Amino acid sequence: MKKEEFLKAVPTKLSNDDFYDLCHLFSDISLNSKKGRDENGKISGIFSSDDISKAAKSVVDYVKKYNEDLEYLKKSIKLYGAQSIDENDKRTKLYFDKNTKGDEKIVSGILYSFTSLPNKTIENIFFEAQEYLRTK
Repeated sequence: MKKEEFLKAVPTKLSNDDFYDLCHLFSDISLNSKKGRDENGKISGIFSSDDISKAAKSVVDYVKKYNEDLEYLKKSIKLYGAQSIDENDKRTKLYFDKNTKGDEKIVSGILYSFTSLPNKTIENIFFEAQEYLRTK
């Protein structure tokens, strides 16, 4: 979605360039991450601690500038973050992991989306941001 469309789609309280940039940062981290299988065979992104810290610092900067509630901001990023990606972006956004077992006539599998960070990673980012805010 283009920036102008994004800013019209979000609540007025969040309709600012900084919120768009924050959402875009979260999506960029997800789209740019290396992908691999975890110990359970599921595909996930591999995120660097530098990316997590950069996102946490950006959250802190946003909270300080707009006096925003962390929980509200986290929910908003989860809700609107993926919409900050331009539809012409060529990076891989989806991957279908086809189940090779069973009947060949029925296709089944898992569809993975890389447009948003996993909840666990978002929680880690906001935990780091909260700790920073608490100590400063």
